[in-house]
Amino acid sequence: MQLGGKPVADLAAELGVSEQSLYRWSSQAKIDKEADPQGPLTSAERAEIVALRRQLKNVEQERDFLKKTAAYFASSKRRGSL
Repeated sequence: MQLGGKPVADLAAELGVSEQSLYRWSSQAKIDKEADPQGPLTSAERAEIVALRRQLKNVEQERDFLKKTAAYFASSKRRGSL
């Protein structure tokens, strides 16, 4: 196989990376270029998933805090110590 007109082995040696890395990068670049909705995730989609998971974690922490705060004030109100 050749990438950019050079054999993969030569290109890998020139760049100081493994041939496997070049194959993976080449495959991911092809996936990103095609962006098939039924195919593997593109780099942008992977980045979006990471960001959405981070955002979800923050929202869940905020929700849990608000639940605890509401429970605290509800119990304080029942005891009449507000």
